[in-house]
Amino acid sequence: MNEINRMPDNQPALNELSDPLRRAVEHIRSQPVPQENMERAVDRASAIHVAPPRRWFNLRPEIQIRVAVAAAILVAVAVGLSANIF
Repeated sequence: MNEINRMPDNQPALNELSDPLRRAVEHIRSQPVPQENMERAVDRASAIHVAPPRRWFNLRPEIQIRVAVAAAILVAVAVGLSANIF
C-alpha cells in the first residue's frame, strides 16, 4: 500500500483504460497541484480532531464496579438455576 495516498500498489494499469480516458488521466496527473489548494487541504485535514478509541474497560471505576456486580449476580443466578435443574 502506498503510504502517501493509501492507494493499493496493485491498482490497474493505465493501459487498461480506453484511449481518450487514459489520455485524460495522464493529462491530469501531469499537472502540478496548485499550492493554494494543497495548503487549504492540509489545513483542513490538520483541523480534524480524531477522538482516541474507547474500550469498555476504560469506563469510570464506578461503572466498572456495577458491571462486575451485575456479571457476578448473573453467574450466581445461572449456577443456581442449573443446580435446580440437575
